[in-house]
Amino acid sequence: MEVADLTGAEYYSAESASELQQVFRELPTSTIMTHETTELTALLVVAAAVLVTIALLLSLLWHPLP
Repeated sequence: MEVADLTGAEYYSAESASELQQVFRELPTSTIMTHETTELTALLVVAAAVLVTIALLLSLLWHPLP
């Protein structure tokens, strides 16, 4: 019951196999989906900065400055 309260779901009680089958028959058959937008720009900027830093370090190791 706590999980149902925390998630905003409904709690169905069944004390026997026949009651459980009835609960399953009464469950909604549609799936509820929510669309969420996740911003990836910051992650891509960090990944690019790491790659640039690695490239600079490797170029200095390959051809050190005089």
